[in-house]
Amino acid sequence: MKRPEFDVSRLEGIGALAPPIAIERLVALKQALPACGDPLVLAALAQALPARVGELVPEVCLALSEVARELAPYGPRLPGDVLELSPRLRTAWLRATLAAGDDARGTEIEIDEPQLLQVVTGWSPAGVASPLPLLGRLVRAGDVRLRKVALGWLAPLVQELAVSGQDALSCVLPLAGDGDTHVRAEAIRLLSRPWLLGLSPGAARRREAAIRAALRDPEPAVAAAAALATRELGQRAWLAEIVEDAGAPPATRAAAMAALGGLAEPGDLDMVLAVARQDPLRFGRARARACWRRTGMACSFASRTCRPCSRSTTITSPGPAKSWSASRTSPARGSSSSSRSSPPATRAGRAAPRSWRTASGPGRSA
Repeated sequence: MKRPEFDVSRLEGIGALAPPIAIERLVALKQALPACGDPLVLAALAQALPARVGELVPEVCLALSEVARELAPYGPRLPGDVLELSPRLRTAWLRATLAAGDDARGTEIEIDEPQLLQVVTGWSPAGVASPLPLLGRLVRAGDVRLRKVALGWLAPLVQELAVSGQDALSCVLPLAGDGDTHVRAEAIRLLSRPWLLGLSPGAARRREAAIRAALRDPEPAVAAAAALATRELGQRAWLAEIVEDAGAPPATRAAAMAALGGLAEPGDLDMVLAVARQDPLRFGRARARACWRRTGMACSFASRTCRPCSRSTTITSPGPAKSWSASRTSPARGSSSSSRSSPPATRAGRAAPRSWRTASGPGRSA
């Protein structure tokens, strides 16, 4: 038996009712729509929307737009006077129009970019019948704010299965070469997200090309985002290539060093230290962070049991002090902590300079 809320005549005569009664009826209809499993009834309701809404009380007009948005997958008939409404009501009906997409019936409405920005700002794309065309328009928009909205929508849309990982990648890749630094960096970060796993070989190659190009981006923020994305994907070779490349931007090499620490192999430490010795002021901090991640773990890269590393590293300090040799030999188990080697300044009772303290880990010998 059909519920009274789904009677088309109750929706067709909504404009003749007193505003409180009309609002109550529309609210009840909106709440009842998820329980209706008959597509024919929903399609009939979508076609029963009034052709013009400008003469309705604003509260009734707003409630009616919410019903239209709920009926977006069933091709609602949209009013022809949407652009004549007040800004708040116009935004609400334009959202219903975008939610319905190509399924909407009625007057064709052209939405320019300023209007589109007003509509999508603060709006969730949940419930949009076909979000991919709208995403494509946002990605191609000339206004950088619209392109940022597209990036913010991608993750929730993929999680809701509204778009696939392949579709999301097709939206992210153009933005990975965007002219705006913030858009470019955020797009690169998205390229390593878990919902982009399982790509086809061709899509994976396009993603690789975008990230490796970003690793050599002259903007430090983009290069740093690419280094983090590379680390999340576990691509050690891409980072090692940047560290070894003397022609790469210094900020990029430092970011690659820092990201390489968690993926390093035994031969990478020598490479990092060699680069760091060439310019300690520029690469010292990144070198120390990478070395600490590399050697501060349980040395599981070498064997299943932790072995002390007997490597000795000479670290040059800028300024009058020349250098000192820091033994990387860990004390034998059970030995006294007082036998550990320390920088000369520490033995003298003074705090060691920052460049010495961070050379082999925070607050202890390497």
